Formats: sequence, C-alpha cells, structure tokens
Amino acid sequence: MKKLSQIALQLFDVETEEDAIKAIKRVSKFKNNEAIAEVVYDEITYKLHYFNKLTQQEQLSQYVDKVYDSYKGLPFKDQIDFGVLLQEKLDGNNYKYSARIPSLDNAFKHKQSTISDKKSQEQFKVDMFKQLREMMERSYEDTKNLIVGIFNVMFATYKLIDTGARMPYLDKHVKQHSVHYIDSDYKICFFIALSYKIRSEIDSKVNNNSVITFAKQLFAYYYRIKGKYQLFEYIYNNAAKKNQSLNKYLQDYQGFNISTEMTKSTDTFNLVVNIYIYHEELEGKTGQYRLFNSYGELNNESMTLDLLLISDGTEQHVMNVSNVEKLT
Repeated sequence: MKKLSQIALQLFDVETEEDAIKAIKRVSKFKNNEAIAEVVYDEITYKLHYFNKLTQQEQLSQYVDKVYDSYKGLPFKDQIDFGVLLQEKLDGNNYKYSARIPSLDNAFKHKQSTISDKKSQEQFKVDMFKQLREMMERSYEDTKNLIVGIFNVMFATYKLIDTGARMPYLDKHVKQHSVHYIDSDYKICFFIALSYKIRSEIDSKVNNNSVITFAKQLFAYYYRIKGKYQLFEYIYNNAAKKNQSLNKYLQDYQGFNISTEMTKSTDTFNLVVNIYIYHEELEGKTGQYRLFNSYGELNNESMTLDLLLISDGTEQHVMNVSNVEKLT
C-alpha cells in the first residue's frame, strides 16, 4: 500500500496512516494531475485551477508560475484553497480521519490578491507560504480537527481585462486614430503593432499590406527563422517573399507571451514598451485606460512602443497607440 507521503504533503505525523490514506481516497476523485474548471458566481466567471498529488512544498511555487503563465501577462485576481486531511482526536489514543476538497466558498475566506507582474506574483507566493505556516502552527488547543496533510490545491482566478462588451470604447479610439488595429490571419498582433510603429516613422502614409508584410519579417527575425526573411534597414527581402514555407510557422504560432517574452523582445529590438489596459472598476468614469506595465530600458537609440491590451473574450490582442493622452 502507498505511503501517505506519496499522495500528500504531510504537515504532522499521523497515528494511523492506512485510515488517513483511505480518507483522502474517499474524496479525491481527480484522474489527472491537473484540471481546470469554470464556474460563474455573482456574475463573475472564475477559472478554477486544480493541482493534485501535492507532496512537496516546492510544487506550490511551480503551480503559481503555471497559473501566472496561463494569463500571458494579463492582470487577474487570485485566491487559494487546499484539499486537506483532518485528524480528529477521540478518547484516549484513538483518532478519526476525514478529508475536505478545495471549494470556491473556502477560497473566499482567504486573502484575494491582484497579480499583474512578477513582483505581485512573488508576493502571492509569500502570502501562500505564510498561510501554510499558520496551518503547521495549529494544535489541538486551537481546533478539534487538526490539519495534518494537504493533498491538492485550487487557485480560484478571474481576469481583470475587458471582455469585449466595451468594444465601443475601442471603436471611438480607432476613429480618433489614437489606436491602430490591423486584422491578420495569424496571431502576430504584437509584431503588427511594432511594424506599424516603425513604418509610421518611415512612411508619410502607412499602408496596411506593408505593415503585415513587415510584421512577418519581424516575427521571423525575432524567432530566428533562417532563410525566410531578412531584417536589414527594414527592407523586405523579395526573394524570401516567394518562399511560402514561413506560413507553416505562422499557422502554428499561438501568440506572443507578454509575461515570458517581453524582456527578450525589448532587448532584441531595443524597445521601451508601455502597456495600457482597461480597468473594469473605472467603467463609466473618465480615464478608463491605465498603464499596466512597462518594459525595457530607455537609451539614446531606443524606440518607445505604446500598446493597448484588450480581450475579445477568448484571446488577447495588443495594438499600437500613437497618442496615449487620447485614451483617457
């Protein structure tokens, strides 16, 4: 039979390991090590990230990273709850075991954090391990049911980004020429925004087709796709234009990950990137858009790229902003 340490993170020694394992198995029906579910509560759609077979504290930090990466740099709210093994002391040296799986109701009892960047992500980890230490400091003097183990964890999250209902706001800014959106068959909106910025500083009138063409060139250069496009003084390589094999890379591309790729992009293209987002809390007030994050170091040769980050409900998009003041 498996040991308790193989299926749970032990906080205390247990008196009857076999009974403790049976208690966990009665409630833990997850077939996979990871699972995601969505629930709607009070008109908010929560995404519940479950991680099972938790046996080491280090796994918790890795799970926080996975949740953070899944939002691709978008700000989100996060609360946590654990699946716990409870040991109840009866008469004498007799003990009774029960287990409780994570729930949204229990997550609401814990601190809610806003995670928008690496700094807030690390602070969330600090708070999480503080909560874990508090569990380990409890005794039977504090509670009848002592938490002696944790067998899984749930992160209850929801995003703070616009989900399409406020697209009229965006239409207004597009008409004012402060936001520049160019549609594409591929998920290269970051490179389109960068392409527009560069072309607008070269050409008196920007042509959408030339922006898309140059965006593909920037994409190939950034990901080092050799022999397809060449980046040299922003001139498109006509020989490469005839080579359709780049389409395979573009079709398979799942999009630019702000949280993991922005630092590399600012170094590659010598950029300072400012990202603006819409805050739901500011709906109906002036100044709906606020600075979300900035990346890169300003120098004598760097280019500043202002981006607006939005969501259509399923995917995120960034667009070039030529006049930040008109966003407010």
